[in-house]
Amino acid sequence: MARKTMNYYGKIFISNDCGFYQIVLANNLDRMKAVFLDTNTEVWVSADQVDNGTVLDRYFPTVCGVGYLGDYSTLDQDGNPSKEYTTWRGMLDRCYGNKELEAYKYCIVSEEFHNASYFKDWYNKQVGAHRDGFHLDKDILSEDCKVYAEDTCVLVPQEVNAFFIRPKKKGTQKYPTGVSYNDKLQTKPYTAKYSNGKDLIETYHDNEWSAFIAYKQAKENRAKELAEKWRGQIDNRVYEKLINYKVLLTD
Repeated sequence: MARKTMNYYGKIFISNDCGFYQIVLANNLDRMKAVFLDTNTEVWVSADQVDNGTVLDRYFPTVCGVGYLGDYSTLDQDGNPSKEYTTWRGMLDRCYGNKELEAYKYCIVSEEFHNASYFKDWYNKQVGAHRDGFHLDKDILSEDCKVYAEDTCVLVPQEVNAFFIRPKKKGTQKYPTGVSYNDKLQTKPYTAKYSNGKDLIETYHDNEWSAFIAYKQAKENRAKELAEKWRGQIDNRVYEKLINYKVLLTD
């Protein structure tokens, strides 16, 4: 039976992925206006799209139940997923996709960042955008932050990102971070250990406080090295965090 616009106009259909929509204008079978009922998004569609269920609402949360694409393309000039999109998608996956990641168990993404197009605009304004080896971080500017948002996130090189990752504390930890005890070393049983990513700095001491000071000095020196290495290439707020970095007993 031949299709006619009257078979579509005013009727409600369901897409494969984005919920229900209504055809509100149907001048011909190749160009009809649809309005999605959940988001009020208006799109121009063809009868073929309606029939095969491929009408897309770019404001419907199709990614991890919260993320939606918005107005921009998710592809780069070569037709591959763009850097902005893969960064955005990875952020949502960490918070809402993989529930086994303990580090992200209570993390959320701001409502603004649910929109891939909004995130793309933000991303392209950041220092380090599109640079190889730079990663999205939410903890450097705001310690122990649980929210990915404009004012908490920055782009940083991997070695800077790794520097700010705190070692996990053991429940029965007796000594300060970076300090261990070995009773086989009779004169200097306290060891200070710090790895700068390439080399392990290890020194021996006769008391735990001396060992902690050695660890503290090694890590603070590393912070200043990173600050100067990446000066002018990273967000100024990250530079300030590095150059003024202090190790505390409570770390």
